[in-house]
Amino acid sequence: MLEEFLERIAKSLESIDAELKARKEDRKILLNQTEVIEKICFDIKEDPFGLNGLKRKALADRVKQKE
Repeated sequence: MLEEFLERIAKSLESIDAELKARKEDRKILLNQTEVIEKICFDIKEDPFGLNGLKRKALADRVKQKE
């Protein structure tokens, strides 16, 4: 009886351990995704319409034409 009780506790602890490990992995994934989203938001804030790259290219083309 005591042995069965201890086995059930051991199985429960194993189950809890597996769940905590899975949550830890999920948190890592969520943190990585949050960092990507944060970078995208920063990029959008800096260049909301995506025109900075086009502006640089146009200026570079003008310099080439003047040469």
